[in-house]
Amino acid sequence: KMGNGTQLIDNNVYNFFDEGGINFNYSDDHTLTLTIQPNAANKAVRVKFGMFKLETSYDDLKIYDGTSATDGKLIGTFSGEEVIIPASLKEIKATNANGALTFVFHSDKFTNKKGWEALIDLVNLVPESLSLSQTTAAFEAEGGIVTIDVTSNTNWTATAGSEEWLTIETTQTGNNTLTLTTTINPTSTPRTATV
Repeated sequence: KMGNGTQLIDNNVYNFFDEGGINFNYSDDHTLTLTIQPNAANKAVRVKFGMFKLETSYDDLKIYDGTSATDGKLIGTFSGEEVIIPASLKEIKATNANGALTFVFHSDKFTNKKGWEALIDLVNLVPESLSLSQTTAAFEAEGGIVTIDVTSNTNWTATAGSEEWLTIETTQTGNNTLTLTTTINPTSTPRTATV
């Protein structure tokens, strides 16, 4: 059940409820932070929600991929009464080296709802990975286009700083391509950029 602190779990299946439990609504005016992490090496926490009902826009559950809300990557902020559980809540797995998920629940001072029911277990840890088909690109003075294949099991971002002569096109998720386009170099001075 939701509370404050850190909970180590073994290779079992656990019920995970809001702080009101299975029979009661959650309380008003609460902020709770719970980190759940595996008590085994090379394992990751997985949560699968079966029911989710929070007061829309006023009460929410934030889920972080990590051992805290400050160090973890925010997976999502969830609020509302989901009659059909959306794909984003059907299965969430930790990808950080510790295999931990951190849950931050907030309720305002007024309306409360049923909360949530979920199952938590452990799965094999699959660390985040990203590789590129090439790590350098050369362009002629006339400019040009280079496409780089990206293989990744996570979201990623590509930026090029403030170089106006270089543009990047990408969708920034999973396996995809990164397209670099350069304009004509009007001088004889070589240009370099880091992406």
